[in-house]
Amino acid sequence: MAVIFKKVGILGLGLMGGSLALDLMKKRLAGEVIGYNRSVPSRAEALKKRACHHVVDQVEEAVQDADLVVLATPVQIFSQIAKKISPYLKPGCLVTDVGSTKFHLVKELKKIFSKDVIFVGGHPIAGSEASGMKAAHEGLFQGAHWILTPEMDQLQEPAFLKLQELLKALQAKVQMMSPEEHDAVFATVSHLPHMVAFALMEAATKIRAGKDLKFAATGFRDTTRIAASSAEVWSDICLDNKKNIITSMKEMEKSLAKLKKLIQAEDKNNLKKYFSRLAEIRSQL
Repeated sequence: MAVIFKKVGILGLGLMGGSLALDLMKKRLAGEVIGYNRSVPSRAEALKKRACHHVVDQVEEAVQDADLVVLATPVQIFSQIAKKISPYLKPGCLVTDVGSTKFHLVKELKKIFSKDVIFVGGHPIAGSEASGMKAAHEGLFQGAHWILTPEMDQLQEPAFLKLQELLKALQAKVQMMSPEEHDAVFATVSHLPHMVAFALMEAATKIRAGKDLKFAATGFRDTTRIAASSAEVWSDICLDNKKNIITSMKEMEKSLAKLKKLIQAEDKNNLKKYFSRLAEIRSQL
């Protein structure tokens, strides 16, 4: 494949940033890939996997003369990093991210970057409960939706068009929406399921003092798999998308209350209807 960006700086070599770096290297979509990570083991792992041409421990080094910069650290330090790198970004550089929340983030970062820099929020809908450079692998984004949140005046920017070309070369499904819509959508289909998984794990540790967990099989393990996700990442997401997540959790509470009522009433007919209707919806996903 042809080189799309001459130099790409990836800030954060975890599952997302590391997997992106591996794909850029494997598919030769960037002339040079520079990775930044605070962790010595992560930098060593990135070199071992040949995920980058160079790895550095200073963000300024990773972004100098870069055409594309990807923020892939925990969301809560994006602003701190943006302030550090802003003076080193060349005019026309495109900055994007892989964070799971958008509204507050996009608003804040656009205030930090100069008008010569193009910032477009991004969110690849891919990943797993695993984290870190060791979990990174090629092909993570293949077939996955990749949400972008550009403003109208950015749609025809050459750098933005190149970003779309890059994502399509990764075989991701590029989709655009506003930051507000993004956060409302993913509060339901991503953030709420994680809250439910975490809460289920807590409940299971309290019922009969957690003694029954040794019998947990496929159903329980599948349902709670995402409760093994990064505590740092998910605490950040909760605080950043608080309003939408709480709204979704209230709906979940109503659904549990309804189900509880049907069970208490021993209403088998309506229980069957309830389960059948939802099983049909689930089968269509």
